[in-house]
Amino acid sequence: MQSLSGEVALVTGATGGIGWATALALAAAGAKVVAAGRRQAEGDGTVPLLRGAGGEGHFVAADVSHDEDVERIIEAAVERFGGCAARPTSPESTAMWASRTPPSNNSTSSWARISAACGSACATN
Repeated sequence: MQSLSGEVALVTGATGGIGWATALALAAAGAKVVAAGRRQAEGDGTVPLLRGAGGEGHFVAADVSHDEDVERIIEAAVERFGGCAARPTSPESTAMWASRTPPSNNSTSSWARISAACGSACATN
């Protein structure tokens, strides 16, 4: 993976599975990672791993199907790291990156807000 030093990545579903692995890979490439997920304990355990992988990390307990949680994720990215420039990902990240469509468990408005905050790389149609 290319160096992502100085880039900020927002990763949803970062408390397990593909989202967790994606967050670690981005940190290993040097990214500052805002990891979001529903499980606080797993999220708290992920932050030291992100730092140990070579990046910076911050966890936000959130459910992206709730608009107010999406707002908190975005606010955390802005407050902690000055924004978000890398593509948002989710547990369905491989399918999402390939199809550029919102994951099925995210509301369109939540996905649009995350995409707008992080750039238009994955904007919905």
